Amino acid sequence: MIFHQIDNSIGNNIYNAYIYEDFNFHLHFHKGYEFVFVLKGELCVTVDKKKYFPKQGECMLIFPYQFHSYQKGEGSKIFVVVFSNAHVPFFHNLTENRLAVSPVFSLSETTEKFILASLIGNTLVEGEKIEIPAPDPLLLKATLYALCAEFFQLSEFVPAPAFRSDPVLDCLLYIESRYTENVSLQDMAKELGFNAEYLCRLLNRTLGIGFKTLINQYRCERAQYLLTNTKATVTVAAMESGFQSIRSFNRVFKETTGISPHELKQSSKI
Repeated sequence: MIFHQIDNSIGNNIYNAYIYEDFNFHLHFHKGYEFVFVLKGELCVTVDKKKYFPKQGECMLIFPYQFHSYQKGEGSKIFVVVFSNAHVPFFHNLTENRLAVSPVFSLSETTEKFILASLIGNTLVEGEKIEIPAPDPLLLKATLYALCAEFFQLSEFVPAPAFRSDPVLDCLLYIESRYTENVSLQDMAKELGFNAEYLCRLLNRTLGIGFKTLINQYRCERAQYLLTNTKATVTVAAMESGFQSIRSFNRVFKETTGISPHELKQSSKI
C-alpha cells in the first residue's frame, strides 16, 4: 500500500523539518521535495524501487511524487526537510519533467556548514523525533537554494516518465499539468485509460477528496502565489489559475484558504 502524505502536498509554503533517530517509514509520496542529511550512521532509503544506502555526511534530494521509504540503520540519525517548490521556483523550473539519475550527493564543506547552521542551529534536544522550526523566510530561501544549486551542479538528469504505473499518482500528475485548463474528471479518465467512476471512488478512498476539490486546491495554490509574489490582479490570478469565473474563484478561494483573494492581495502589500 502506497501512502500519500497530504500534509506534504497541499499548500504553497510547505516546510517541515525533523531530526529522526533509527527512522523507519513505509512507502509514500508527496508533492514536496524531501532533503535528507545523514547526521550519524547509515540507513536504507528506497526511491522508485531502487535502494540507496547513504552514510554519515551524505545527502539525498527526493523529487516531488517519487515513491520512497526508509529502513532504519541501528544508531542512525538523520535530518529530514520537506519543502514546497514555491520556496525554490527557479530550481523547480530548471528541473521540471526531469529526474536525477541518483538522489544521493555530498555537499561541499562550506555549503554543509551553512545549511546545518541555518536549518538546525544549536538544537541539542535528544529524542526519536525532534521538530526543528523554520528560520526566517529570507534565510530559509537562501539555504534551500544553496542545497538545490549544489545538487543541480553535481547531478545528471534524465526525462521523468509521463506516467508512473500508479493510478492515484497518475491522477495527481495529470491534474498538476492541466489544472489551468477547463478539464473534467471524464477528460482525465479518458486520457489515463480508466473508468471515470472508478477514478472518482479511488480518489475519495485514497485522498479523502474528489476530483473537483483536488483540482481547485491546485488552482488556489497557484492563485495564492500570483497574488503574493507578482503584480497580478485578482481577475488575472483567477484566469491564469484555471478558474472559469471570478464568482467561483472568490468562493472557492475563501473556502480553501480561509481568506478572500482581495484580502490576501491587500495583506501582501504591507
